[in-house]
Amino acid sequence: MADKELIPNKSEKPLDFETDDFSTKDFLDLIKDPINKKIKYFSVLMSKKEGVIEPLMFWLNTGEKEWYRFFIDAWLVHWTEYSASEKEEIIEDDFEGEDEYFVKNLMKELGLADKMIEEIEVSRFFENQIFTSQIKISIEENLLIVVRDYGDEKPSELLVRNEIL
Repeated sequence: MADKELIPNKSEKPLDFETDDFSTKDFLDLIKDPINKKIKYFSVLMSKKEGVIEPLMFWLNTGEKEWYRFFIDAWLVHWTEYSASEKEEIIEDDFEGEDEYFVKNLMKELGLADKMIEEIEVSRFFENQIFTSQIKISIEENLLIVVRDYGDEKPSELLVRNEIL
């Protein structure tokens, strides 16, 4: 798979969350790094409040020096790279144990060790009367990991799909 260039935001100007009509603000971007690298670590901090389980914060590593931390907040995707030393301090704060939080080891649970990341797609769209932000991670063997955020409309979702092409 060749390197993919970022697809520019389809919006003509930045979103104004107070006044914009989000139904016309669809966009699609592709994150280039860590494409074509193998998963060595992949976990998510989950929240469990009042019986509702939501994904909060993800950590991903491909055996390289960079650690990737990502999450969606207020319909915006935050994707940041950290060094191993920075990661140690930040991940401890992120995964600090409290009763309403727990960590899911996605790499172990889904058998992702050494699986190749094929594509990471970030999008915003209006669907079923709800403005949605999404991260879709395509992994070899037609596996998709999808994270969706609906703002305050409903809880965020973590979906795992096996797509047959």
